[in-house]
Order: sequence, then C-alpha cells, then structure tokens
Amino acid sequence: MGELQYPGAPSVADDERQYRAPFRRAPQYRWPAPQPPQPSAFAPWRRAPAPPRPPDYRRSASYPGKPDETYQITVTSEADVEKEADGESEKPKEEGPSEPKPVYSDSESSDEEDERELQGRTYSDKGVEIDRASAGAVKRSKEEKEADPEEEDDFGYTTNKIRKKYAGLGDTVVSVRLERSPRGGLGLSLAGHRDRSRMAVFVCGLHPAGAAAKASPPVKVGDEILEVNGIVLHGRCHLNASAIIKGLVGPVFKIILLRVP
Repeated sequence: MGELQYPGAPSVADDERQYRAPFRRAPQYRWPAPQPPQPSAFAPWRRAPAPPRPPDYRRSASYPGKPDETYQITVTSEADVEKEADGESEKPKEEGPSEPKPVYSDSESSDEEDERELQGRTYSDKGVEIDRASAGAVKRSKEEKEADPEEEDDFGYTTNKIRKKYAGLGDTVVSVRLERSPRGGLGLSLAGHRDRSRMAVFVCGLHPAGAAAKASPPVKVGDEILEVNGIVLHGRCHLNASAIIKGLVGPVFKIILLRVP
C-alpha cells in the first residue's frame, strides 16, 4: 500500500531535485556609474579686481601744483655762434681758492729716512752680518774715525761707536766679551720688564761657575741687554731674545749692557 499524500505536499522527487541543485554564486555588488559634476550653488573664490590706477603725473606735461613748462626754440646762424665763442674766450677765468699743498718739514723727512736706513741687515768691515741699527753700523765722519784709535772688532764695535749710539740713554753702557764652553751655556737667566707694556731684556740670574759671572767686567743682575753680536735686543721681548742668543753660532759673544748705578 502506497504512502498517503495530502494535497499540495511536496513529493520525494521534488526533495531530491532541491538538494541536487547546483551551487549558485551570490550576485556581485556593482558600483554606480560616475556622474558628471553638478554645478555648485556657491561660485568658486575669485580675486577681487584691482582698483584703477591713479593718473600718472610723471608722464603728463603738467599736473596740479606744477606750472606748465614752455620751451622756446631760437635759430642762430654760424656767425652768432662764433661771436659767442669769442666772447667766452675773452672773459677772464675766475680763479677759485687754491688748495693748500702739504708741507713736510725737514725733521720729519730726515726721521723717516733714518728709520728706513736702520731697517734690515748689513755687513761689518770683517764680513760679519749685523743689524743696521747696531752700534757697529753707526755712521761716523772722517774726523771721528781719525780721533778713534781703537780698531773695530768682528762686529764693528768700538768704545766710541757704542757711546755715540747709546749716549741718549744716560746710564753706564758696558761692553762684555764672553766665551761659551762646549758643554755649558753663558750662565745667565733673562727676564722681562716689570711693566708688562714695555719690552726689555734684563739679567735676572747668574750661575756662579758660568762665563757671565767670570767675565771681566762681570755681568750683574739687573743689567739690561742692548745688543749681542751685532743683533739689537733693545726693546724686544726677553723670550725672543733668549731664542736669538741660543741660535747664535758663537763661541764668542760680545754683549752690550746698560747698567743702572
């Protein structure tokens, strides 16, 4: 006996057909097509037009506050031009105030020449290179040379030349001859001036067994060194002077000292 079916009920064939139906993909979402831009209710920002320029008075012939300029044109002949030129040539030239010319005194020019002559190096009569400002390079007249019986040493020194060079200092000037030993130095220490604004080279210490203490006349503490072997140290830094003395060949050193009593 077959199965009872009520009216409108699905059959078995319909159920099998429903479960055996192929898989169907869900419909894909489609974006709406782009539409042309619609005119906006607000107009875009625009720059305001520039105000009208004021009238350019520079280009106009006249403007308020300035009188009209008038130009007068005259026609002259060549004869009139020649007469005017002759009249201008006959007029006396007005002489303006002449500028004062600089006047240089003989003392200033002589001082400049002396400074130029004292710069640089020169050679003594014995062929040793010395400073032009050294006492060995002092210029003397023929009478002064004849009155000086002393012969110049290798550096051009004589007692009269040293006195002539440093007579303006007013104190005692002493000349000392030292010989440096191969193993030791001169046996003296140098220092600067008490006033730091002044440059000078002073003897601040002596080694008892050194050449400076055994010299005749001996070097004393407080003596100011003016020259060494034709090299001027007067007015120099004591550190610079120490380096110069160490750089000299030697072994003979001729030192000029200023001794304050």
